[in-house]
Amino acid sequence: MRWILAIILIVVVAVGGTAAYLYTDFQNFMQRPLAISADDETLLIPHGSSYSAMVRQLAERNYTQLSWHWRVLGKLRQEQGRAQYQAGEYQLNMGATPNQVLDQIVDGDVVHRSFTIIEGWTAARMRQELAEVPAILRVTADWDDARLAAELGISAQHPDANILEGWFLPASYDYHRGHSDLDVLKRAHAAMQTALDSAWSARDEGLPYQNPYELLTMASIVEKETGKASERPEVAGVFVRRLHKGMRLQTDPTIIYGLGAAFDGNLKRIHLRTDGPYNTYTRFGLP
Repeated sequence: MRWILAIILIVVVAVGGTAAYLYTDFQNFMQRPLAISADDETLLIPHGSSYSAMVRQLAERNYTQLSWHWRVLGKLRQEQGRAQYQAGEYQLNMGATPNQVLDQIVDGDVVHRSFTIIEGWTAARMRQELAEVPAILRVTADWDDARLAAELGISAQHPDANILEGWFLPASYDYHRGHSDLDVLKRAHAAMQTALDSAWSARDEGLPYQNPYELLTMASIVEKETGKASERPEVAGVFVRRLHKGMRLQTDPTIIYGLGAAFDGNLKRIHLRTDGPYNTYTRFGLP
């Protein structure tokens, strides 16, 4: 009987010792930072990626090793309701533990990027710059202006006008990997509509504009006429007075815009004398 009790005691001690060792080992795993060597490293989680696929990706990047610890951690997070992982691009920081990285992915704490539309860019320049952003999906790259305008609900205000011109607010727009160029363009267009509606509703009485689009046209001309914000009220005032008096605007930026790619940086007299829809030297009113 004594030897049976001895064996039972040995088994209990062994099991208890093993359990204690495994518990300590798991706690050490939880507290041990992943082998991330720099703060600017990123991890891309595809849509529909499983927990095991995420762990394998971490192992393939040599941030960790595949082991039973990850399986136990996955089960624990399921029980805690912290296992709904979101697709996206995540920045991994030095010193991050397994739980901290998984919390990022559960919370959707993705890398935020920014695309800036610069004042003075034409719609063509804006689309070109956006097409060169590497982390964004190029949905509209093969679309012509008419198709993009239709998608955004922009209608031509004049048969000779570039249908997209002026309809995107110069500002910075946040996006993250997985967003498309169309997402950014929609927000930039909505921002311009909001800004234009606000300016139109707050306009002074007696201004020579028939609709918000004419106000937008004048703002674009003033912006190109001077790069100094302090000079713009005076320049706008000059143009408003010319319109009230029935004079031609006679502003070079409209000529340059009409020349498009043919403009080589040298505005000549023949350019001012050659009639066209954007020539404010030969035509009255807003172009």
